[in-house]
Amino acid sequence: MEKRKSHRWLHLVLYAAVISVTIYAVLGLEYPRFGLIRLTEADKALVQLRDSIHQPFTSSITRTKRGGVK
Repeated sequence: MEKRKSHRWLHLVLYAAVISVTIYAVLGLEYPRFGLIRLTEADKALVQLRDSIHQPFTSSITRTKRGGVK
């Protein structure tokens, strides 16, 4: 009888561990900046791209009030 109780205890611990790892992995996919696996280099590249898109465009061509080019 004691052998069955020890197996039950082991299965409960393994089940809890599997569920915990699964939840942690799902949350890691949902919030990648806070997880165990971080893609900092890819994140930096995306931030640089975003910043370069939002910078005002400067050009040597000036426009008149009506939209024509000088």
